[in-house]
Amino acid sequence: MKFVVKKPDALLDVVLEMYHGVSRQKAKQIIANSLVTKNGQPVANHVKMLFESGDVIELTSVNKGEKKIKIPKRAHPFAIYYEDAHLIVALKPAGILSTGDYNHPTEKSYHKELEFFVNQRDQEKGRLWVVHRLDREMEGLMLFARTEKVQQQIIKQWQQVKIRMLALVENMPQPASGNIENWLTEDGGRLLQSHQKEVPNAHFAKTSYKYLRPEGKHFLLEVTVEAGRNKQVRLHLAGLGCPIVGDRKYGADGSVKRQIRLTANSMEFSHPVTGQLVQLTYQPPKSFYHPSDGAPEKYKIM
Repeated sequence: MKFVVKKPDALLDVVLEMYHGVSRQKAKQIIANSLVTKNGQPVANHVKMLFESGDVIELTSVNKGEKKIKIPKRAHPFAIYYEDAHLIVALKPAGILSTGDYNHPTEKSYHKELEFFVNQRDQEKGRLWVVHRLDREMEGLMLFARTEKVQQQIIKQWQQVKIRMLALVENMPQPASGNIENWLTEDGGRLLQSHQKEVPNAHFAKTSYKYLRPEGKHFLLEVTVEAGRNKQVRLHLAGLGCPIVGDRKYGADGSVKRQIRLTANSMEFSHPVTGQLVQLTYQPPKSFYHPSDGAPEKYKIM
């Protein structure tokens, strides 16, 4: 992150201004885990290092002594792909609610589990604000704001946020690429129903898909929600005759209980505070592409 120093100051005070709203303790952690340059030249990452007005400072995270978790596991369930004073993007594993649900008030949610983890890690109490949701059985990158103001900013520009998904499906789509458009309603059991024209309480949904390659006896697609919500992808692909592997709710082979092979693996957005372009990609493990044909998968880690 680059920043132009406005007045002569020590590194700690400059970082407090760069990451407006963070505590002094958090600012010291950022400095300790960063490479610091002044006008393009490396300098010591000491809190008392002096900077002059007009100096260009850049901090690059190095995560000293910490191996970055890219794929959540039971021992390390939190994989953070992007973090600053305003936003966090983390990889939600399959099998846990994105946020609290009034129909399941006692169930844990990824939102609150991540919030607790960050507070424990930073030894300070803070909140995470939900920006969007993913289905319980879907894994993928989730974006959270660290203040309500930033949450509202990113929601206002949500149409410019690009999220792409990978879906492993049971059949080859015909045609190999295209768009699916209809109107969707939700029944009492929270199952989506499609309609060819607008009906009461329906919302318009458009999903684009593109065939990428075969994966064993299955087929890998790239999917984008052009209008509507992420949950529509499961119904739209099933309606195309290509149910997602493991998605028994929408017509997939139910002989073996498997993780649903749908992941929000790519996210791109303009940072609501700095204006910088943020591009993130998650590469699923080999097991995503090769689901079990025998024993049920024990995929829930939280």
